[in-house]
Formats: sequence, C-alpha cells, structure tokens
Amino acid sequence: MTPVHFFHIYQAETERLFRRMTAIVGLVLSVLFGLAGPGLLLGINLIAWYSYQSLAEGQSPDDLIPFEIVGSWDFSLSISYYLRNFMFLPILIFLLGGLSMASEFVGRTVREDVLRPVPRWSLLLSKWLALLTWIVVASLALACLSAGLGVLVTWGASAAPTAWEELEGLSGWDWFTAWMSAYWATIKPSLIQVGVTFATDVGFASLALAVAVVTRSVAATVAGLVMVFMVQLAVAVGFGVLGLDMARQFGPQLTAQWVPADAWGSIYEWIDFFARWQPPFVLGTCPFSDLTPESFITLSFITLASLATALFVFERMDVP
Repeated sequence: MTPVHFFHIYQAETERLFRRMTAIVGLVLSVLFGLAGPGLLLGINLIAWYSYQSLAEGQSPDDLIPFEIVGSWDFSLSISYYLRNFMFLPILIFLLGGLSMASEFVGRTVREDVLRPVPRWSLLLSKWLALLTWIVVASLALACLSAGLGVLVTWGASAAPTAWEELEGLSGWDWFTAWMSAYWATIKPSLIQVGVTFATDVGFASLALAVAVVTRSVAATVAGLVMVFMVQLAVAVGFGVLGLDMARQFGPQLTAQWVPADAWGSIYEWIDFFARWQPPFVLGTCPFSDLTPESFITLSFITLASLATALFVFERMDVP
C-alpha cells in the first residue's frame, strides 16, 4: 500500500461521501447557522439603535425593548456555534458517519471493496478521513460566514476592546508585541471554540463508524447512535442539575429519611468527579469555559477506542 494508492482510495471515499444527501443537508445547515449568528447580531443592534433613537426623541423607556448594542464579531461566531452544536450537527454527524458505513453493508458494496487487493484497514481509515474532511469543510463554511459577516456588521470590533487601549503611546517593537498580544486576546476564544468543536466532531465520527461496523445494520446503527446520544444528554443534564446550588441545598432535606446527611458530602464529591470526566459531547448545553482537561482525556479515549474497535472488527469479519 503506497501513499499514492491510499490517497486515491481516500479521494474516492470523499467524493462518495459528499454526494450523499445527508452530507449535502449538513453543509446547507452549516451555511444557515453561519448566517444565523451575524443575522441575530444585526437584529439586536438594529433594535438597540431604534431604542436609542426613540429615547433621544423623548419616548418613554418603558415602551422600548431594553437591548444594548453588541459591538463584537465574537458574539456572532459564538451564537453560530452554539446553534450548530445544540444537537443539530452532532446528530447529523452521527448519522452521516454511521449510515455511510452501514448502508454499504446493506447494499453489499463493502464486499466489492474488500475483494480488492488492498488492506482492510486502508478502506476503513479512508472512510474516517473522508468524514473528517467533511467536518472541516462544514466547520470552515460556518466559521468564515459567521466571522466575516460579523466583522462587517460590527466594523471589526472585538470582545476585548480594552486590550487595544494598551497600544496608545507605544512604538517600534513594544507596539508590535502589544499588538500581537491584543490580537491573540481577541481571537483566542474563537479558536478554542472551533478547536473544541472539531475534536468533539472527530469523536462523534469515530463512535459512529464503530457502531456501524459492529451492527452492520442501518436500523441498528441509527438506534444505537440515538441511544448513545440520549444517554450522554441525560447524563450531562443530570450532572448539571445535581451541581446546582439549589439541588445541593434541598437534596439532603428531601432524602433525609433514606440517605444520612453526612453521606451527601461523599455523594457530591463523586458527582463532581464524574462531571469533570464526562466527554464534551453536548457542547450546546454548557459554556466552553466549563470544560475540563479530564473531559478531553475521556474524549480522546473514546475516539481511539472507537477506531481500534472498528478496525479490529472490520479486519476479522466475514463480509457476505
């Protein structure tokens, strides 16, 4: 297996994947989510501008919508990714990754692939890389649209205006280093958001391939992926609710007759432990600042374990 031969296999798998209706729908949704962020930003600013104009004309503040002008393109990108990550695109990546493999088992096209004189691992790896290519294209389309239009709507203003104030009175190398620091402070949160989303999508794609290879059925793949996603959502929401101050306050009171009061300290220690280690799959339900290094260790383990399982099963299975 030469790199050139593997590239041709990957190219064929990528073209096949991008022709699927699920992939086309996902790209369209990425574009729409990319437009939603700057559209919402523009709407908020127009309402705020109208409110300020009305106040200047003597209208009562009680009759106006109390919106403040949002002067940051970062807000546009955050809104677009929040909408994207709140179930819509993760579920679509699940389906795209799972059905792209499961449907080939049903259509017997996998048999044609494995009969070719190429290693089986190259076939599965090329499908995984094709999924990653689709994720990159969809994410770039959303990010470029949202950030680009957000810059136009806000005239390039960022969420860290105080960082640029430090440039006043500087010159030469001091000005350049201060400018680089201010620029990095502006784009760092957005880069983290894009990077975390990509890492999570890779985990989705790997898990979807593993489920599809193990089940070899479209129906079982869809059911398995939906079950995994719903369990993860329920766990994330459960940890979120149990972590609230109100739950910590009233939990011991409501369960006093079943659970000793001194046992709740240990219970909440375990809740906090598992909450730190849960994978960041449901990004739309939590702010990026709440993510922990432990959650990415779990995500890396799930990604690698899913790939290893898919490769192990695919190498040894009998394809009818």
